[in-house]
Amino acid sequence: MAAKPKVETIPIAYVGKKDRQDDPVAATGLVWTPGDVHHVTREQAAILLNHPDVWADDRSPGAQKKVPIEPHAPPKPQPTEDEAQMLSNMAPLIDIGVMDVDGLTQYGMREFGLALDPALDVAAMRAEIQSKIDGQKFN
Repeated sequence: MAAKPKVETIPIAYVGKKDRQDDPVAATGLVWTPGDVHHVTREQAAILLNHPDVWADDRSPGAQKKVPIEPHAPPKPQPTEDEAQMLSNMAPLIDIGVMDVDGLTQYGMREFGLALDPALDVAAMRAEIQSKIDGQKFN
């Protein structure tokens, strides 16, 4: 039987001010109380260390210098293929097709900071706002 590869863990100390701290950022499922040190994966450590007022690297200064851990935020979750398809098929909640010139002017300014030319006709205003809406779908 082949040996399992050893997973490197990093000791992380709780340095926060609360009497109890759940981990809301790195998905460790751990709870810290003052003075606690828990071992977590390198990736979890990097996420926790992005909050230096709450957690600290508990390795020796030499170990920290030899193998530094760069703190960073957790990756943003990406929608599944089904979720992305559902989002792309959703109709806009606002129907610009029924707005008049005043409504379009106010909506364009509020949602996009768009100062529509009052000389434009309703169709041109709708087209300009629709292009902004379409641009948001893909950004």
